[in-house]
Amino acid sequence: MTPSLRSVLFSLALVQWISFAESASGQTSIGIFEGQNDVGETKHAGSAVFDAAAKTYTVAGGGQNMWFTNDAFHFVWKKISGNATLAADISFLGKGVDPHRKACLIIRQNLNSDSAYADAALHGDGLTSLQYREIQGARTYEIQSGVVAPKRLRLEKRGQYVSISVAGEDRVLRPAGGSFRLSLQEPYYIGLAVCSHNNDVLEKAVFSNLELRAEPPATAGRLLLSTLETVPLGSKDRRVVFTTTDLIESPVWTPDGTALLYKNKGRSHRIPAVGGAPVTADASGPKTSEDGRELSPDGKFVYFNSDRTGLMQIWKMRADGTGEEQVTSDGYNNWFAHPSPDGKWLVFISYEKEVRGHPANKDVTLRIMALEGGKIEVLAKLFGGQGTINLPSWSPDSKKVAFVSYQFLP
Repeated sequence: MTPSLRSVLFSLALVQWISFAESASGQTSIGIFEGQNDVGETKHAGSAVFDAAAKTYTVAGGGQNMWFTNDAFHFVWKKISGNATLAADISFLGKGVDPHRKACLIIRQNLNSDSAYADAALHGDGLTSLQYREIQGARTYEIQSGVVAPKRLRLEKRGQYVSISVAGEDRVLRPAGGSFRLSLQEPYYIGLAVCSHNNDVLEKAVFSNLELRAEPPATAGRLLLSTLETVPLGSKDRRVVFTTTDLIESPVWTPDGTALLYKNKGRSHRIPAVGGAPVTADASGPKTSEDGRELSPDGKFVYFNSDRTGLMQIWKMRADGTGEEQVTSDGYNNWFAHPSPDGKWLVFISYEKEVRGHPANKDVTLRIMALEGGKIEVLAKLFGGQGTINLPSWSPDSKKVAFVSYQFLP
C-alpha cells in the first residue's frame, strides 16, 4: 500500500468517526463526540458545551478523583477502533478549589468507574502525566512528565502502547517520554474528561484546537526515542528524567544519589536525578558485565543467569562458587539481576518465553522481588531490553530504580 493510499484510507476512517451523529444509546452528539455522562460517583452533574464557531469544548466535571481503583469525572466520548491520537490546547476556567483538579485526554475500555484506561492528565498546578489502569479494578499508576503546564497535549495509542506528547509556548508537540503497554478490546472510548478533585464543586476546562486522527502503528526502522526514567518502590509511579533521540543505555546512580550516569556512543554522561541538561562525564563510559554476574552488597553471594532448566532464570551461588540455587522459576526469560544496596530486593528484566538472548526493542517487564521469600511484582511494562538495566541501577538508598525505555516515533 502506498503512503498516499494509506493516508486516504485513514482520512476516510476519520470522516466516518466524525459523521457518526448519535450513539447506540441515543445520546446527542457534541461536536465530533457521540455522547457525554458522569462516570463514577459525582455529587453534582457535569456538562459539556460545544461552541461550533470557536470550535471549543467547555467541560464541567465534579468527582473526588481519578486515581486508585475508582474514578469520578465527567466524560465526553465516542467509540473508535484502531490506532488514534487526540490532541488539544487545554485551559482551566477560574482559580479552582483543589490544585489537583484534572483536565484529561482519555481512552477507556468502558464507562465503569474502575475501567482500564490511559490519559494525558493536566493538573491544576501544572503537573502533567500519563496515567493508566492496566485492567479493570486495578489501581492507577502514572508516568510524570518533566514538562510543567504545557500549552498543548496529545494522547497517542499505537498498537498496544500509549504515550503522550507535550508542547510549550511554541505549541510544537514533542514526546514527553515513557510509554505504557495497555491492551484494550475494540471498540474503546476516547474523549475529554474533567475531574474537580473535590466532590462538592464543579470545575471547568476548555479544550480548543482539537484534533482526533487515525494513525498507523509506529514500526521498526523509524526514529527511536530513548527515555531515562526512575521508579520508586513505594508508589511505582514512573518519572521521566530525560528524553533524547540518541541511543542511551545502562543508567547508574552517583554514590550521593543526586545524579545519574548513562552510556551513549561509548561515553558516559551525567544528568541530575531530578532532570536537567546532561554533560559528558568521561571518555570510557560505564562497562557492562560480560557474564551477567553481580556480587551481593554483603559480598556473600553472586547472582547470575542460567538457562539450564529451559528458560533463562536468575540463580545465585556463594562467593566461593558453591551452593548454586535457583532464585526465579516462571514462564519468562529473566535477565540482569541487580540486588539492592540494602540487600532486601532484587530487580531484573523479563522477556517473553519465545525471546532468545537479551535483544533490544522488545516488549519487556521490569520486575522486583524481596530476597527473603517475597513474591515477584511488576515495576513497569515497557518497550526495551538490551540497554534498559544492564548495570546496577539502584539508588544508593535502595528506594528507586533507574532504567531506560524506548519508543519508535511516527
